[in-house]
Amino acid sequence: MELDDLSQEIQIKIWDILKSEKKVKHHSSYIKKVVYSSVIDMIRKVDREKEVLSQYGNRYKEDTSTPDRTKHEEIRQLIASAVGSLIEPRRNVVKLHLLGMAADEIASFLKWSPNKVRNLLYRGLADVKEILKENGVDYEA
Repeated sequence: MELDDLSQEIQIKIWDILKSEKKVKHHSSYIKKVVYSSVIDMIRKVDREKEVLSQYGNRYKEDTSTPDRTKHEEIRQLIASAVGSLIEPRRNVVKLHLLGMAADEIASFLKWSPNKVRNLLYRGLADVKEILKENGVDYEA
């Protein structure tokens, strides 16, 4: 799935350049630059996801027994499901927050006002917390 995302990101960047009618002298060099920057962005995203998962995993004592591992995976699936059930703007902001981005970074990335992002983030996290509570997960950090 991430390769599809990467491919789509590269295509979007190239189409944006074509749409803006920017004059590019060396097409192959420019495409190479777009591909490299997109790959680097994807690597950074994966690194942020790993960091978030490692921080999340450190809150619980890892046990190699199957029941605990199964419970841990169930909680992850509940969180993913809860986030996935949010309306799109809230879902996007919460996902970026869970990847480790601060509210001001999210606002800059999405080109939204910081107030809009904070509002969507607080409401989205409250919704996720409520959904998890309804499913028997009541965790306060």
